[in-house]
Amino acid sequence: MKFYLAVTDSDWFRHVSSLTDIDEVNFWIPGGRVTQYSVGTPWLFKLKRTSFIVGGGFFRYATRLPISTAWDYFGEKNGAQSFNLLLRKITGNRASKTTDVTEIGCIMLSEPFFWTNENWLGVPVDWDPHTQTRKSYSTEDPIGRQFWADVQVRAMRSLSFEPRRNALGTPRLIVPRRPRRV
Repeated sequence: MKFYLAVTDSDWFRHVSSLTDIDEVNFWIPGGRVTQYSVGTPWLFKLKRTSFIVGGGFFRYATRLPISTAWDYFGEKNGAQSFNLLLRKITGNRASKTTDVTEIGCIMLSEPFFWTNENWLGVPVDWDPHTQTRKSYSTEDPIGRQFWADVQVRAMRSLSFEPRRNALGTPRLIVPRRPRRV
């Protein structure tokens, strides 16, 4: 299986991980270049200027959109509290003039997950700290296989097995009645 480690901004991560009931995120690319990947391919979020993987999501589609359209479609799932903040973040990552109609690459990742600090995972042993965007790994290779096993351990740790409280009261075992014969 192939998966990606994608470098992201701490502000983007902090914002999207604070949202509740989030079903997708826009992992935007300021330059606008996009590539299609296999639907369902795991993408893991690696924070810039750190050696930590902090969560991930699953590839659904990639497209180019004007910044204003990306905001209209994804809103805060772009990793910013407002359109103006998103525009400033993208402008800071581009060498050319940026306006609300400038196209950016939009990588839609579904089912995003975010680990708490104690579950953050260090990068694989062969990670080059100069990597600026993303790197692919495969579970067919020893490094990729070991790293994916570590990801699975983190994923299991982050699952909550706490039963939800029943709003109607304390759950209890009952013995159902047999239906009466008429």
